[in-house]
Amino acid sequence: MNCNKHPKITTKLKCHRCEIPICPKCLVQSDVGFKCINCHKLSMPNINTISYLTQSILITTMCIIGVLSGILIKLIQILLVLPAMIDIFYWVILGYVLSIISGKIAKGKRSARLVWITAIGIGMSYITSQWFLFNQFSAQNSTIEVLAVAGAIYIIYLKLR
Repeated sequence: MNCNKHPKITTKLKCHRCEIPICPKCLVQSDVGFKCINCHKLSMPNINTISYLTQSILITTMCIIGVLSGILIKLIQILLVLPAMIDIFYWVILGYVLSIISGKIAKGKRSARLVWITAIGIGMSYITSQWFLFNQFSAQNSTIEVLAVAGAIYIIYLKLR
């Protein structure tokens, strides 16, 4: 048999899907065997591709939720004098909630870009809670909050990677 695209090359390989002869230059390795380039393009998984419109919606949503949640946590800290350990629970729960919201907006798709976009929400929340609102900055709470924010981003990574 000769390759479909390169007639001078003799081969014994066939595309797993359409059964046309393919040479090593034309083949694409897939989960179930080798495919030609055309069949591979047809069956490319769509789970890692997020449209630019969805990305812009996600960025906008994460920024809005981040700012609002940053204001909320600062108001809770001012109105209720709570120990710093409560902050850890807040940030971890916020990371979990943001990952669920991102997953729903992205319709179940997963990617590293989705993790970073969702981490923007956590970052906006932290920045809002530390610098932009009431201008209060406590070094002890800041250290605990940074660790809690890192934990929240790790939870986002685990849910959306």
